Amino acid sequence: MATKDAHGQVTETPREARQAENSKNSFVVLTVSLVVLAIIGVGLFWYFGIVPATHGPGPG
Repeated sequence: MATKDAHGQVTETPREARQAENSKNSFVVLTVSLVVLAIIGVGLFWYFGIVPATHGPGPG
């Protein structure tokens, strides 16, 4: 945990500073979760008939 020195400035160790760096793993997790969320969203739109082209016969 970052601490304050005698002058009130926040100091942190190099290990603590590295924890905020971007990594390929965080990008992969973000990408996969967004893809899954999009698939679930499309499934819900289809299930509730919001996409009329895929649900039953058209008008007339």
